Amino acid sequence: MVRVNNKWVNEDAWTFHITNKDLIREVVSSKKDKDMEKLENLSINPKWLEDEGEGEPPNMMWIRGAEAAWRTKFESQIPFWVSIAATKLMALFRQDSAYQERIGGIVNYIIYNEKFWRTCTTKAAKVKFLEDIRDWWNENDERDRTRSWILASFNKLIKWYKKKPFWEETVNFLIEYTIAHKREWVPNPIYDPKIWFPRGRGDMNNRIHGGLA
Repeated sequence: MVRVNNKWVNEDAWTFHITNKDLIREVVSSKKDKDMEKLENLSINPKWLEDEGEGEPPNMMWIRGAEAAWRTKFESQIPFWVSIAATKLMALFRQDSAYQERIGGIVNYIIYNEKFWRTCTTKAAKVKFLEDIRDWWNENDERDRTRSWILASFNKLIKWYKKKPFWEETVNFLIEYTIAHKREWVPNPIYDPKIWFPRGRGDMNNRIHGGLA
C-alpha cells in the first residue's frame, strides 16, 4: 500500500488531501445537483488502493466486497462521476483514519439498528432511518472543520433518495448488504465516536490548529 503522507509534503499528499477534498467540498456545498458531476475530475492514484504486502486496514476487505457487489448489481446504471466518487471513498477509508472511523461507525450503527430497519416498511420510514443516521453522526462528531460538507453530503443523499430511483435502490442495497454480511464485519474500537479524531485522539493537534485540524 502506498501510504499518503498526512502532512501534504509531496504532490501525492497534496492531491489526496487538498485538491480532491477542495473539489468535494465545492460540489457538495452547491445547490445545483448537476455540479456533482464535477467529481469525475477527482484525481485518483490507483496505488492508494493497492496492497503491496503491508496488509489492509481493519475491514478493508469487507468494504471492497460491498463496493464490488454494488458495482455488479448496478453496473449499467452507475454514472461515471459516481464511479469515481466511490473509488475516492474507498481510498478515504484506506488512507485517512478520520474517515475510516466515521464510515466504520456508520456501518456499526446500521448493524446495531437492524431491527429498526426491518420495521421500515414505507419509504417515509426509510427516509427517517437515514435521517437518524445523519443526526447520530452529527451529534457525535466533534470535528467542526469537516462538519459542513459531511452534513451537506448526507442531506444531498437523503434528498436524492426521496426522488431518484437509482439512489433509493443503491442505499437500500448497501444497507441490506451490511445486514446480510454483518458477521463478516469485525468491530473495532476506532469506530466508537468517543475516540473519533479529534475527540479521543489528536486533541493537541486540533488545538494547535485552532480547532481546524
